[in-house]
Amino acid sequence: MRFSLLILLWIVTFASAFEAYANDDWRMVGEKEKKGEKVEKKGYKPPNITTFIQLEKAFDQAFRADDLEPLSEFYQISLKGDGQQSLSVLKSAKNIGWGTITLNHSATVTNNTEQSLFLQVPHRFFDKWTTDIGSYWLLSGRFKVAMINTVSRHTGRDATPPYNSDFSTAPNNPFVAATRAFINSFAEPLVLQLHGFSPKKRKSDEAKQADLILSHGANLPLPYLKTLTTAAACIEKDMGLKALVYPKNVQELGGTKNLVGKQLRKKGYFQRFIHIEMSYELRKQLRYSNELSIQLLDCIIGTE
Repeated sequence: MRFSLLILLWIVTFASAFEAYANDDWRMVGEKEKKGEKVEKKGYKPPNITTFIQLEKAFDQAFRADDLEPLSEFYQISLKGDGQQSLSVLKSAKNIGWGTITLNHSATVTNNTEQSLFLQVPHRFFDKWTTDIGSYWLLSGRFKVAMINTVSRHTGRDATPPYNSDFSTAPNNPFVAATRAFINSFAEPLVLQLHGFSPKKRKSDEAKQADLILSHGANLPLPYLKTLTTAAACIEKDMGLKALVYPKNVQELGGTKNLVGKQLRKKGYFQRFIHIEMSYELRKQLRYSNELSIQLLDCIIGTE
């Protein structure tokens, strides 16, 4: 009860700072609003290796020194806040399509642990309502950085020549550049990535019956799964949901091809990437409930 009141207090405190831009810059940028409306099919420019290195350095400067000037070459920058809460919103040009970033210069410490949280939503158009859930999480004020894609992951399929525009697997994509800089800028980085799945398309009975599947993006042995196992138990006990852990309980949707998770593991952070797969019905439920969305977040990061 006490923890819930603290969360409510944080939401009220941050709401005034976020209210002015949440719908425009976070939730609605390039997002399909009406049924049948076409998703943008043009406008993603994959970075070449030279640009990728430059982009990573620019993110590093932003995270380490709050210096956003190097990123102004790639993003349109606006400053938000009420004097106490300092926020920066970075929106890429439509002809680049490198996502929208929110940088919270005064993010809170989580559970008295000196860690920095990075929220990522890489499939906003096809993992329906992950943006809405991410918006609730962002409003909690606990994320140092939040990033969302602004171009469909299928954009490159019909291009000539075709290319990968999926920010989970595309080489040298902006999510990877930002993650690499984030890892180098903070001592205890923790990256949470929101995804969605359809139980009808799953192969195993376990996955078909799941509300939620958690993983570290790798086929790790049981000793490495303690954080996720505790989180799943919390979700089942407090929310009444069926939460599974990959590969302990299920062999699907482990996010093993995810390049962000691979970047963390390269630096020895095997448990600092949390890949969160939510069923359609769960996303539909969380979409309309800030309370339930935050309750889910509390179970996931409350195990640190």
